Amino acid sequence: MSDDDIESLLTSTSDDDDKTKLVVRHRGKLQSVVNNATIIQQLKANSTISSFKDYLWSFVDDKPILNHWESFNDLPSKTEESERMSKALKKLGFKFVGPTTCYSLMQSCGFVIDHLKGSKHWLEAEERLKMREGGYQIRKP
Repeated sequence: MSDDDIESLLTSTSDDDDKTKLVVRHRGKLQSVVNNATIIQQLKANSTISSFKDYLWSFVDDKPILNHWESFNDLPSKTEESERMSKALKKLGFKFVGPTTCYSLMQSCGFVIDHLKGSKHWLEAEERLKMREGGYQIRKP
């Protein structure tokens, strides 16, 4: 992605009918996409990491965390793991990777399961995790 591509994204207008074309119009965030992708490629090229996926999973000891939240008020915006991930990524030169952003990444990638305890989705996740080779972690408040 070039500077011209970023400029084009910043000045384009959204098509209200096609939500797949929505983009955050923040120069720094768009530039961070290029920066962060470049860093991943450099880390792989110089054998600092073999897999970015494996690197990220290491922050939860390669085991998803099944949380036991009773209400939405219990859900944190960041955790010790997301703070460690954020600090490590920033040290490598990543941008826009604060602990809250890292926690959202961890949720969306299944590193942490934050459905409310006992809900349909929580019970389904628990059943899947019980069959997971390598196990999982249980975290209670």
